[in-house]
Formats: sequence, structure tokens, C-alpha cells
Amino acid sequence: MDGKVLLEDNAEAKELNGKCIVTTCSGSIKFHVTNIRSDIEFVFFTGGFLSPCLFGRSTPLGFSNPNKPLYGHLSSIDSTATSVSTIYSATTFQILSQIHGFE
Repeated sequence: MDGKVLLEDNAEAKELNGKCIVTTCSGSIKFHVTNIRSDIEFVFFTGGFLSPCLFGRSTPLGFSNPNKPLYGHLSSIDSTATSVSTIYSATTFQILSQIHGFE
């Protein structure tokens, strides 16, 4: 299949003068993405990494609330166990913490 790649519904992708020509077809793909903090794009191609033929690229998808903390972590700050440190993971690699004392 030199220069041709068989797609779903017998659509073919061909290369002409170094450009990828695609006979269009339709379909859908679902992805479950979790804990993404930066925009992502999906790129569809064939031919592997040595001779890729680009079929399409999605528009960038942004995270709905990139500043919302992912999770909290509680830890004891000393051996007396009278106070804890609360650390939240957020968009940047900064650590936000608060010290809570028990009385």
C-alpha cells in the first residue's frame, strides 16, 4: 500500500508532492481526561513517527477551572501531634500551606 493508508469506511489518505491528502469521513472518539491543568490538543496522523501524515488537529481544549486545588494533604509538623500542616496542590508548583493548632 505504497502512499495509501486505508481508513474507516474505506476512505483513503494519499500523499501528493509531499502533502497529505485526505478523503473525508466522519466519526467520533471519546477521551476521559483527569487532572489536566493546561490546554490540550489531539492530533490524528498515520505513517508512524518516521513518515507521519497529519489528518487533523483539534482546537485547544482548556481546563474548566485550572486554579481549583486538586487535593489536600494533611501532615503532622512535629512529634507532639498538636498541629498539622495542610498542603494543597494547585496550578503552579507553589505550595500553599496553613498551620492549624489543636487546643
